[in-house]
Amino acid sequence: MSNNNDHNCGCASPNLSLPWKEMESKLFALNAASDVIIQDGQSFDFSAVMQLVSMLSSKPSDGLKGFICIVYRSLADAIGSYSKWISTFKENFRPLLLFLAIGISEPLSSNACASALRKVCEDAPVGLEKWHLSLEDEEEVMHAISLVLGSVPNLELKSNLLARLLSSSYEAIGKLVDPEKSLSLKQNPASYTQILNAASRGLH
Repeated sequence: MSNNNDHNCGCASPNLSLPWKEMESKLFALNAASDVIIQDGQSFDFSAVMQLVSMLSSKPSDGLKGFICIVYRSLADAIGSYSKWISTFKENFRPLLLFLAIGISEPLSSNACASALRKVCEDAPVGLEKWHLSLEDEEEVMHAISLVLGSVPNLELKSNLLARLLSSSYEAIGKLVDPEKSLSLKQNPASYTQILNAASRGLH
């Protein structure tokens, strides 16, 4: 993807007049060439891609409209294709998760964003599970995941996925109702708050 428009991406919004069709064409080409680029093993600068992700990780008040939905889909396809490289950098995860969560809510980009979200989570670096989103951001991501789960036709698979999703909340609730563990947690306010938040997510 060309860097000609990089200076626009950091502060623009989807409502501004940008060369969306040109961007989408470049994203489509980048995705189409992913097998060759990855097999070649050469490093690739994804800064332009991530600037576009950051720009689109704030949902417009009136939702996604027009050609921007196609850009969302092509960008999500590119993220999925290069997830192992993009996931190397932890600073990419917040805008990535928010971008994909927004796209999952839109019919035209939902499949591409759901697939990219799965690949990004599979390729996440060790230790990322200890990293926390703000409650507002987490709510956006959890809403997106619930939409994906709701579309799973197999009830047994859906139940298993839901159990995995809520496992951390169940574990947190178990610690809170255990007198010894609860007392120990209360002596560490930061850990106690974290456990309370995790438990509340499972009860929300």
